[in-house]
Amino acid sequence: MSDVGGRSAIVVFTDGFDNQLEGPNSEGSRTPFSQLYRKIQEIDPIIYTILLDTESAPAASPRSTSLPPGMGWPPPWQRSEPAPQRPSKRAMYETARQQLYMIAEQTGGRMYHLTSVANLAPAYTEIAQDLSARYQLAYNPTNGAHDGRWRQIRVQIKGRSDAVTRTRKGYYATTH
Repeated sequence: MSDVGGRSAIVVFTDGFDNQLEGPNSEGSRTPFSQLYRKIQEIDPIIYTILLDTESAPAASPRSTSLPPGMGWPPPWQRSEPAPQRPSKRAMYETARQQLYMIAEQTGGRMYHLTSVANLAPAYTEIAQDLSARYQLAYNPTNGAHDGRWRQIRVQIKGRSDAVTRTRKGYYATTH
């Protein structure tokens, strides 16, 4: 998005379930969350995450290629060590919720947790209103070191109890 002028935003609509959480042989994300989060800390766009909660949905869809727990290649009777235990479905969804919240929170966006597609339109409307009511601030840091280290940012509004601040949590100081 480096070619896009002005302030940009990304809206991520997902069920939050990353098959990578099922284990090393699954077809999920190719980037671990720690690397993704670091990249998110380095980019400028605001990220809004919309989680459509499918936790209570059936475990497998017709296109699912996931194997039952303990299965995989080689088969259990040919392994020299026991198959790794994969986390429970509930634990995987909780991890997904936490990660989506962290992404939105880090960039000054918001996370929407929906239980129905019927709530999607109001969420998009709220995001559009939020983007239209944003102010952009700039400052000169007192720490002039260009050492690539993390710098935390905190914005406070004095005298306005009805105002809400959602800002990036910080940035990495560029190196020269």
